[in-house]
Amino acid sequence: MSKSSETQDFKSWLDHAPQSSRDALQALEGLVAADRCVIFSTTWCPWCSRAQKFVASQLDQQCRKIDLDKPPKELTDHSQQELATVLSRVTGQTSMPNIFVSRKHVGGFDNLVQTVEKCRADKLGTEHQDVCDFLDGGSRKNQLFWKMRQHLKTDNMR
Repeated sequence: MSKSSETQDFKSWLDHAPQSSRDALQALEGLVAADRCVIFSTTWCPWCSRAQKFVASQLDQQCRKIDLDKPPKELTDHSQQELATVLSRVTGQTSMPNIFVSRKHVGGFDNLVQTVEKCRADKLGTEHQDVCDFLDGGSRKNQLFWKMRQHLKTDNMR
C-alpha cells in the first residue's frame, strides 16, 4: 500500500498541473475521505462489480462504488478523462477497479484479495490496522485477543 502521491514524480506533476486537475484531485480526495471503502470503477468493468460483491458477500461490509463514466454529483464538474488521469497519478495504477480502504490505496481486485489474506494471517503491519479492521470484519482483533489470552493462561500456569 504505497503512496504514489508521495513520490517526487507526483509532486512535480502536481506543481505543473492545471487548476482543473488540482480541483479534480481535491474532489477525489473528498470522496475517499467520506467513506471507509471506495471503489473507483466504470459501469462496464466486471472486476469492479466483483470487488464490490466480494466486499459485501465475503467480508460483510459495504463499499461505495463510484463509476467514473457515470459520476456522482461531487465529480460532475470534471471529465472522465481528467478524473482517470488524476487517479492514475495519485495511485500509480492505470486499471480499474481502483480501491481505497480507510483512506489508503489498496489497488485492484487481486490486491484486495491479497490484502484480506495478509490481514487474516496477521502479516500486514500495524500501520495498516485500520485497513485490516475493515477487511476482516474484526476477526483480527478476535485473533489477537485469543492469542493474548492464551499467552496469559500459559504464563499463569508456570
